[in-house]
Amino acid sequence: MSNSSALRVLTDPRPEVLAAALARELSAAPLPNPFALEWIFVPHAGTQTWLDYYLAQALGIWAQGRLLHPREALWRLARMALAEMPDRIALEPQQTVWLIFESIERLCADPAFSAFKTWLEAAPAQNRAWSLAQEWARQIDLIATFRPDWLPEFEAGRWPLPEAEWAGKLWQELLKSLPAPIWHRGALQQLFIRRLRSGAVSPKRLPRRLSVFGLSELPSFYLEILLALAEVVPTTLYLPSPLPPLEGLVLRETCGEQEQIWVSALASRGVVFEALPETLPEPQNLLQALQAALRKPGDCPLWPGPDTSIQIHSVHSPQRELEVLKDFLFACFDELPELKPSEIAVLIPDLAVYAPLVAGVFGSGGQQGGRLPFALVQPDFNQNPGVLALRSLFELSSSRLSLDEVWALLEQPAVSRAFGLQPEDLELAIFWLDQVEVRWGRDAEHRRKLGLPAFSQNSWQQGLQRLLLGMALDDQGQLPYAGILPYGPMEGQNVRILGRLLDFFSTLEKALDALVSEKTASEWSETLSEILLRLVKPLPEQEDDWFLFLEQLQKLAEIETLYAPPLGLGLLRTQLETLWSHVPERPLPLGRILFASPARLQGLPFRVICFLGLNAGVLPRADQTTELDLLALSPRSEDPSLRRADRDLFLTVLRSAGERFYLSYTGRRVRDNLDLPASVLVSELQDSLQALCGQTVPVTRHPLQPFDPRYFKAGTGVRSWSWQALKEAQNLQLPPQAHAFVDGPLPALVPGPTPWQALLDFFRHPAKAFLMQRLDLRLRREEQTRATSERFQLNGLERFQLRETFLTWLLQGGSPAVFDARLRARGHLPPGPVGEQIWLSLQAEILPLAQSLQVLTGVPQASRSFRFDVEAWQLEGQLQPLFSEGLIQVRLSRLKAADYLQTWLEHLLLACLGEAQPVRRVGFEKDQGVLLSFAPVEQPQAELKRLLDLYDQGLNAPLPLALESAWAWVSELNKGIEKAQRKAAQRWYGNQQQPGEASDAAYALCLAPDWLRAPETEALILEIFGPLRQHLRQVSLQAALAASV
Repeated sequence: MSNSSALRVLTDPRPEVLAAALARELSAAPLPNPFALEWIFVPHAGTQTWLDYYLAQALGIWAQGRLLHPREALWRLARMALAEMPDRIALEPQQTVWLIFESIERLCADPAFSAFKTWLEAAPAQNRAWSLAQEWARQIDLIATFRPDWLPEFEAGRWPLPEAEWAGKLWQELLKSLPAPIWHRGALQQLFIRRLRSGAVSPKRLPRRLSVFGLSELPSFYLEILLALAEVVPTTLYLPSPLPPLEGLVLRETCGEQEQIWVSALASRGVVFEALPETLPEPQNLLQALQAALRKPGDCPLWPGPDTSIQIHSVHSPQRELEVLKDFLFACFDELPELKPSEIAVLIPDLAVYAPLVAGVFGSGGQQGGRLPFALVQPDFNQNPGVLALRSLFELSSSRLSLDEVWALLEQPAVSRAFGLQPEDLELAIFWLDQVEVRWGRDAEHRRKLGLPAFSQNSWQQGLQRLLLGMALDDQGQLPYAGILPYGPMEGQNVRILGRLLDFFSTLEKALDALVSEKTASEWSETLSEILLRLVKPLPEQEDDWFLFLEQLQKLAEIETLYAPPLGLGLLRTQLETLWSHVPERPLPLGRILFASPARLQGLPFRVICFLGLNAGVLPRADQTTELDLLALSPRSEDPSLRRADRDLFLTVLRSAGERFYLSYTGRRVRDNLDLPASVLVSELQDSLQALCGQTVPVTRHPLQPFDPRYFKAGTGVRSWSWQALKEAQNLQLPPQAHAFVDGPLPALVPGPTPWQALLDFFRHPAKAFLMQRLDLRLRREEQTRATSERFQLNGLERFQLRETFLTWLLQGGSPAVFDARLRARGHLPPGPVGEQIWLSLQAEILPLAQSLQVLTGVPQASRSFRFDVEAWQLEGQLQPLFSEGLIQVRLSRLKAADYLQTWLEHLLLACLGEAQPVRRVGFEKDQGVLLSFAPVEQPQAELKRLLDLYDQGLNAPLPLALESAWAWVSELNKGIEKAQRKAAQRWYGNQQQPGEASDAAYALCLAPDWLRAPETEALILEIFGPLRQHLRQVSLQAALAASV
């Protein structure tokens, strides 16, 4: 091992000083050829962007730089120098894994691989074979990089370790599988070094000089190539100053090991380090004092007092971490002069968890003055719209195609956008699919292929056919057409939405059909591209990610040069996941706060560095070895180690921070506020501050909520910059006030005809009617789990609804046979004998009841339209359901307050219209029937006018009334006001068995919690229900039927 005088190593603790030295060198000695490239080795894409930007500013013109990772750069140089070097290096992991996969069964027949044969047979052959091939290829790659001296031993049939026999025989098999000469990595390294040192490489084939910037490690395999190049090409390394060892300081002992290995590797090869002459400034804060103490422990005095340059924060969740961070950054902009967003870095080890939350916190300024400009460095590719859609397709290809599974795909924004479906369109479409009872299964044939009975009930085919037929036919109670029952009404805009829904499902069917058969890699690349271009239309801000996804799909075709046979879906998915996990790094966005994984910004200087997510077990990561890990059986100092790399990363980041170093972690559980441990790095940092600077940095523990009043009180140790949180905190300190959904009455309604149904809806639920009729506000129901299988039984609610529907059908003169056919066409009954038994039981119960009730109802009549004026009010609507014996409705359960009010309103209306027919309603309680009717009213128009005025009042402001609670109140009024209020309160608040009206979303929004005790409540209840109760007539159904006979 020799060193060349042409190799220089310049060191300084500050990256910007090293970059300035590089700029001076490039400026002082420009290349003779202005079009020649400056070759600069950099550790990662982040350094490439930062250094490019720095050199452009320093030099004014910077266009001929080639900044590359050392591994890529060295092989490019080898290709320039060696005429015989092939375009593709042999036995790289991408090729090795396919060579192993093709011959894995033959290999496992060898006794050296007998242990793997049992493992290989324990799972689906192709998937397990691929997993084993990947692990073997990974081990060969590690050996080629970190044990290149083993490869000649393998070729000679010697095993450096007894356990390495399988790897040696595998290497021999790999060599046999390729034609000679085989230019693998080890052979090329030896040839390149040999040619360089023998003078066989013309300097004209190589760059005029090489620069290496910011490297903190390089395997010896590549270091030997670099040293050999330095004997031919002038080479300068610009490296961070190595830290001296500090015995007894855990942070220094454990967090500089990788740097020491790198320095020792250079020093052992005769490399001399030369410190740049720039003078380091005196520390201005605790952070800079710690950095100085790490460089020269004896020269740094104890820091005189605490400051805010190093902060540690404990919060309850990742969301709160980001909220607290935002407040901290606002404080930084206030405290640090001329701080720019580009001078702030936020490092998050588990970026995939935090990335979806960043936009929500930093993308909205709230009331504290605008957004903070930010960018995610290398956004999580798992959130790419193409990746999300394709993964969903793969899952659907082997699924039952349940409504939830298919809908999860269509709800993806990029997918719904491809078919022109807006959020409100999706709401209507899922309502249709629920109504036509789509549950699962493409059609009967799809179910047969799944090994299940071939029936179409509750399938996508049946549901979509019902929607389509609803475009052509109205459902007027007729028999199903060709076994299909039309669903309606479907007209107007519904046609457009349905057409796009059908277009989506047709596209999905074609895509799923295309995934069935095996294809070659190039055929898969073409097929998937066609599917995704039809299925996905990304948002404008996603277009860069989308084009990158399409590029990755094109790379899939390259596999065919390594493996020509067709790929099954399982193997295809593993190839795509591999491609998606190795997406090329992108340049850093400039001019914004950067959110990145720590490795992407390692070694770059920022005035403010924030480290989030420092939870125990997250950083440093633990080294995990497998039984196949041969390097662990014979360890060497430079072997890769996640734990060592993470610890060195933390120390590097600490040294890169200029004026603020901020750490945070999830330190308490939301559920019970119990403490959670932080990363060991946090405590080691605190110990180092105490040992080197004589200072401790306490952990700031934050409240659970951002509007906690402690944020706005002096001396609490926490503060917030959010005006919105301040307002909410102030509200918490105020005494409870009367609830008011609206500040006052809304403007009066424009006079016009009043639909009769709107009046009935109002007195069925005043609060909901106010929200819907006046504000056009529809409250979302709580998310309910959709059924994903056909019915096997009917639940209680379904049985009740079916009984009422069948009874109404019979009273209207409908045929049981037609009802049965329609019921089955709707898919509402369980298939097979269970459904048949339910139908027989239903007929046995309802047919006799319908026959007895027909004594009361008489012959069904057609509904009649009416238009009627009550002073300034114009009522219009239809009278239904009408019978020869009057207007009669039946409810197969207890009559509720709304039933009494609706019957009362209809009674008043018919009296005003001069109709002699009675209005009656039948209810059932504890299997006993009740017939409800009302006595004649002397002045029905006046009474109806009074209710219409209340309707007007209730549309201008919420009417302080919950019907069931009010009915309970008035029903107990004869026992005294206190008992009436107590009974009403029981109905309002409910109990464990029966929820009260207070749980109703509309009432909760519109009514004050104490509305029952308001002075006007009693008068309002009596105004509505008083006349009703005076005219109420109730008799047993049995007595009424006997009297009718």
